[in-house]
Amino acid sequence: MITFPGPAELRAWAASPCVAVFGSYRVREWSDEYLQAAELGARLAASGYAICSGGYEGTMEAVLRGAASRGGKCVGILTRYFDFTGLSANPWVQACLVMQGLIDRIEAFNAAADAFVVLPGSTGTLAELAVTLEVINKSTAPPKPLVCLGGYWRPVIEVVGNESRPFLPDQLVASLVHLASDIDEVVRYLDRAIAGAEGPPP
Repeated sequence: MITFPGPAELRAWAASPCVAVFGSYRVREWSDEYLQAAELGARLAASGYAICSGGYEGTMEAVLRGAASRGGKCVGILTRYFDFTGLSANPWVQACLVMQGLIDRIEAFNAAADAFVVLPGSTGTLAELAVTLEVINKSTAPPKPLVCLGGYWRPVIEVVGNESRPFLPDQLVASLVHLASDIDEVVRYLDRAIAGAEGPPP
């Protein structure tokens, strides 16, 4: 496993668009949720994307496992914040960053990735979704595609989505998030967004 000093070096190593996948560490191996994440990783890798996850267990492991099965490049963004738990990088992490805390870890995801897919999860995944959406919403960085797979996060997006964007009041926050019903829709959306636009397509 290669450890890079920062996102720029990681992006150079990936040498292809990178999709960050957020999800739960609690998902059990071979459960339906694990298999879905593995299929997502495999499909994205087959489409030519490098795959980035938190690098630990659960869906973070599954998505990299799936990507590796199709020859994809697999990235983990770890954090010393979890050192007390004894967690270590899963076997499918080929290259990694090791960040100090939770927020700079999410910032590293935003710097390293060209797009984001959010799977069901708990407070950690919620934080990743919220900070990523905030960065896009406040236009502090070029917009990047953000996709939620399935209906798990729909209530959250419905609550905040009706708000107007602060610097673009003619746009709603909901316009920044694509709710995809299945993996096919995720891949089609990202192919279209990354290949043909600066950010999310209309």
